[in-house]
Amino acid sequence: MGIDVSKLKVPNISGTSIKVMEVISGDDPDLNMVGDLIAKDPLLSSTLLRIANSAMYRREKEIDNVRTAVGMLGAKKVRMAVTVVSMRSIAAARSPIQELEWEHCFAISALCRLIGHYAFPVMMEDLELTGLLHDMGALILIGNYPKEYEKLVAAANSRTMAIVDAEKKFFGVDRNEVLMTMSEGLHLPAITRQAMEAFRAVQPVTSIDSAVDTHLAVLSLAHYIDMSFQGENSLPVEKLTGDMASLKALVGLSDENIDDIMEEYQDILNDLLTV
Repeated sequence: MGIDVSKLKVPNISGTSIKVMEVISGDDPDLNMVGDLIAKDPLLSSTLLRIANSAMYRREKEIDNVRTAVGMLGAKKVRMAVTVVSMRSIAAARSPIQELEWEHCFAISALCRLIGHYAFPVMMEDLELTGLLHDMGALILIGNYPKEYEKLVAAANSRTMAIVDAEKKFFGVDRNEVLMTMSEGLHLPAITRQAMEAFRAVQPVTSIDSAVDTHLAVLSLAHYIDMSFQGENSLPVEKLTGDMASLKALVGLSDENIDDIMEEYQDILNDLLTV
C-alpha cells in the first residue's frame, strides 16, 4: 500500500502544551508558572509525575506535587513530558506494537542519558530527549496504521529484514520520511531534529566534531548496548552506523564505563517507565 504522508494524523499539541512550550523556550523560564499551567492539565500532570518518580531518577521520596516535580526536573524534562503526551495523542487506543515501540524509546532514552552521564554530562539531557524521540516517525506510522504495522513487524522479523526496508515495502515511505515531514510541527530543538535525521540516514560518524556527531554516536552506541538485552519480543533490526567497539572508543568510554552503564541499565529495565 502507498500512503500520503501529508494526510497522516499528527500529534495533537493542546493549548496548555503550547503555553508551556512558549514559557520554557524563553531565556529564563518561570518554572512556577510552568507548574501552575501543567497542574491544570491532568494528562500532563500525571505524565510529568511518572517521569519524576521513574527508576531513572531514583527519588528517595515519592513526588506527588506538580510544582515540586517541575522544580526538580527542570525545563528540558518538562519539554519531554509535553512531547510524550502530544505523541501519545496520535492513537485512540494503545496497540501492542505501539507499546513495544514506546518501551524501546524509553529504553534508548535511558541509555543515552547514562552514556551522557559518563562521557558528555553537559549534553546529558539533550541526548536523553534525542533518544526518546528517535523513532518519532515510526510512532506516527504505528498510530495511524496499528494493525498494518503489526503485520509489517511480523514480516520483517520472519525475513530478518531491516525495519526501514519493511516500512518502505509496506507503505511506500519509511519513518525517516515521516520524521522529516512532521518534526518541525512538534517544536523540537534543532539539534534533536538534525541528530534524528542523521541517525535515520545512517550517516557515518568517524569523529566528534559537532553536537550532531555526538548525538549520532551516542544514539548508535545506545542501540548496540540495548541489543544485548533484547528478548523474544524485540522489534526488527535497525540500520546503525559504525560498531560498538569503534563507537565506544569515539565517545571515550572504557570497558569499566560500559560495564557500569549496563549494570545501571539493567536496574532501569527492571522498572521501565511506561507513560
